[in-house]
Amino acid sequence: MMSKQSMDSRMEEAKISLDALVPKNHLVRKIDKSLSFDFIYPAVFFLLAYFLKYCYNFHK
Repeated sequence: MMSKQSMDSRMEEAKISLDALVPKNHLVRKIDKSLSFDFIYPAVFFLLAYFLKYCYNFHK
């Protein structure tokens, strides 16, 4: 049987940083340091605009 205390603990807010979860020497950190993914945003911006326009018109 669930108690009131367990219900209250489910409603508590927790703030977790991804930096705290990924170890300092993890491969993901090394890739993030060495590669810049800034070129992706301009390359796919028109796709995002197209799909958002399609979804907006589809729901009218």
